[in-house]
Amino acid sequence: MTLLALQQLMTTLLIRFGRVMGYTKARGFDVEAAKKLLLVSFFYNANVAFALASLKGVNIPMYIAIKRLTPLTVLIAGFFFGKGRPTNQVSLSVILTAGGVLIAALGDFSFDLFGYSMAFTSVFFQTLGFILLGGVEVHALNVTGLVINTVGGIWYSSAKYQEKKTKLPKLTTDVEAHSK
Repeated sequence: MTLLALQQLMTTLLIRFGRVMGYTKARGFDVEAAKKLLLVSFFYNANVAFALASLKGVNIPMYIAIKRLTPLTVLIAGFFFGKGRPTNQVSLSVILTAGGVLIAALGDFSFDLFGYSMAFTSVFFQTLGFILLGGVEVHALNVTGLVINTVGGIWYSSAKYQEKKTKLPKLTTDVEAHSK
């Protein structure tokens, strides 16, 4: 929570400094704008707080995988908030992603209920920007970036798996064997 408070304080100071120095044309504090941003700020802070809490019990790769459930929660929330039913391709791709997360979770032998609960709660709160702010405008550049990101993640996972699979067992010296 201290880290979160410091982040917000630094952001506020940098915006103020930028405005005073003429680097930005950001408006000063406005009660009406603050009221509009209150809900977004609450969801952002809750998302960060629960994400940090989840890292006490969930390893980082699993946390990243769990965060990939966000599109599923966005689709579900969007359906209930009147955004309509997504196309079959979108639905199936999101279900495939969610299935992958569940399979990965089943293989997590360091499963921690508290950590997973915090991560899932963080996903719920992240669902800060998509519902309240209207989501993301999709264009070729961000799709290309996401594809590259995904290919890189697959490559990394494959490389680490191959390293682990081909790693030779540690050989013990005669001295170590006799001292046991």
